[in-house]
Amino acid sequence: MSSKSAAMDKLLIYYDFETTGLAEPIKVVQIGALADNSEAFSVYILPDKPIEKGASNVNRLYVDDTGRLMKMNSEGEDSALNTEGLREGMTKFAEFIQKQGYQCILIGHNIAKYDNPILRAEAQRVNLLQTFQGLVYGYIDTLEVFHYERPGLKSYKQSELVNYYLGRGYDAHEAVADVTILKDLIDKEFKDKSVLEKHIHRGIERAD
Repeated sequence: MSSKSAAMDKLLIYYDFETTGLAEPIKVVQIGALADNSEAFSVYILPDKPIEKGASNVNRLYVDDTGRLMKMNSEGEDSALNTEGLREGMTKFAEFIQKQGYQCILIGHNIAKYDNPILRAEAQRVNLLQTFQGLVYGYIDTLEVFHYERPGLKSYKQSELVNYYLGRGYDAHEAVADVTILKDLIDKEFKDKSVLEKHIHRGIERAD
């Protein structure tokens, strides 16, 4: 059995970050994850820099004048969120991964270029990078998967893929909703998970 075939026996953990925006340094505001066994995880982190207006318009998160992380709902009502510091939030995420079993595979949409670099940077800031490197076998970027396995589509944005293949919308840019619908999409389009084997990259470093 090849190493990648053996890797597909490892548990997949779908994950997604909501962040302060695109300006460096990018800071995590929400971590959402969903294991392939359907156990979910979510934590909000109070960032140490402002959330950009563009990001706030998308994820509906902002920090109010009293320093609380707030969430705007579709009715225009705002609610305060329970938050953790970065170290506490990242530690809880690591504990969630460890609970699923060592050497899991992280999976997400566009994580190679976006979420993984943020994961490395934020973990490094709180001296947890080695912890995550020890817990994670590798990753699968579903953006890459769809580009290779479903060529010729007009758009490879997750929301467009969900609409095209599942025929429904969802609460995009809410981390738990993002990973939940992505799991539904992968389960429908790739029932044979061996298709994903060629898209496994070791560690959490960006592939060349």
